[in-house]
Amino acid sequence: MQPEDDQAADININTDNQPINSPLSNTDENSEFNEELSIVNSVQAEQNDQPESISANQPITPVIPQNIYPDPSDPSQPRPVPGSLTIEPVQSKKGKKGLIIGLIIVGVLAVLGGGLVSAYTFWYSNPNKVISDALINTITAKTAIYAGNINVDSDNTKVKVSINTQTSGSTGSLDAKLTMTSYDKDYSANGSGMIDSAGDLYFKVDITKIAAELRSSYKSYLDKATLASYDKLVSQVNNKWVKVSSSDLAEYNKTYSTTKDCVNDTVKKYKDDKAAVAEITDLYSKQNFIVVDKNLGQKNGSLGYQLKTDKTKLTEFAKGLKDTKIYKSISACDSSYSVDDALKSYDNTDSDPKTTSTVELWVDSWSHQMTKLSLKAENSDTKISSEFLTKFNQKVNVTAPKDSINISQLKTYIEDFTNSIYGSSDTTN
Repeated sequence: MQPEDDQAADININTDNQPINSPLSNTDENSEFNEELSIVNSVQAEQNDQPESISANQPITPVIPQNIYPDPSDPSQPRPVPGSLTIEPVQSKKGKKGLIIGLIIVGVLAVLGGGLVSAYTFWYSNPNKVISDALINTITAKTAIYAGNINVDSDNTKVKVSINTQTSGSTGSLDAKLTMTSYDKDYSANGSGMIDSAGDLYFKVDITKIAAELRSSYKSYLDKATLASYDKLVSQVNNKWVKVSSSDLAEYNKTYSTTKDCVNDTVKKYKDDKAAVAEITDLYSKQNFIVVDKNLGQKNGSLGYQLKTDKTKLTEFAKGLKDTKIYKSISACDSSYSVDDALKSYDNTDSDPKTTSTVELWVDSWSHQMTKLSLKAENSDTKISSEFLTKFNQKVNVTAPKDSINISQLKTYIEDFTNSIYGSSDTTN
């Protein structure tokens, strides 16, 4: 067996790229060394065309090839370390001067632009403009939805009416729920109303609770026949749609029927007449009689205002309204109607020292659409409050009910009931 120094001296790089044969290559203790030495042989064989012998006493320093132009399609190629390569821009005096001028221009535009935005925001958020826009948007809206409550509180009676109404052009619908407490007794009823595209009116009332209360209260005073007639009437009219057409109204009031048809035709005629509507909106823009009494700030994306009326502008608006096409057409339908009467009624209410009232309007800060309207009024005997949430230009579907009775049928049902009462009374006597 050779000494270790002689064995190390016999280690040479194999020029044929074959594994190096060594007496130590078959021992377990040096197998790891053989593997590393084999890798070094392979790397150096690729870098050198001629074989190179190295002594075992010299340190082995493997040379790893570096490719300064890596192939991006080869994932095995090395990638540059982020931040290791820095490119210094070459700036000339002319370039620096241009950069400074550019920064000055940007700064000036930023200042001017900010000023313009501030001026626009101030103008767009001006209370008078917000209120005017809200009222004009309400007038010109294609559809409207109102949902809210009306509360009336007097000495012995409290009434609450919950209302949900939708309008689209000349059509509209209303759902209402009434709850009332009078002299410690509770009453409730639900009702709905509708006007279809033909101008016909529909209504229905759910009187289940009221009817049961009345029956219980008067049961001891009525005989079985009368109670049976009462129950029949309730079943015939309770929560049933009743249709009231123009021809039905003509049987009871010819003048009212004619007026109703005329007003319906006027609404249909002018609802899409932009010039006619503009007469009113332009008039209000000049005589905006609803003004801010108190700024209520911003809440839930809406601007709030407590309102009051400018009487001088209201009077001028009323005068100008008489010259508009829409007013003239409505006045022609009903000569008894006059805006002057409405002004007198307002003056009488406003001049009553016992009555106080406040009106609050909330308007979306971006669209200037009315979002909420509330009213409070009070005198020595009664308190009234109301609040309505509003939405505009949303899809509204007003469809006439398929099943209904006409007003003549309703009249017959009531007459049959009254006749049964009188007939029963005659029999008992």
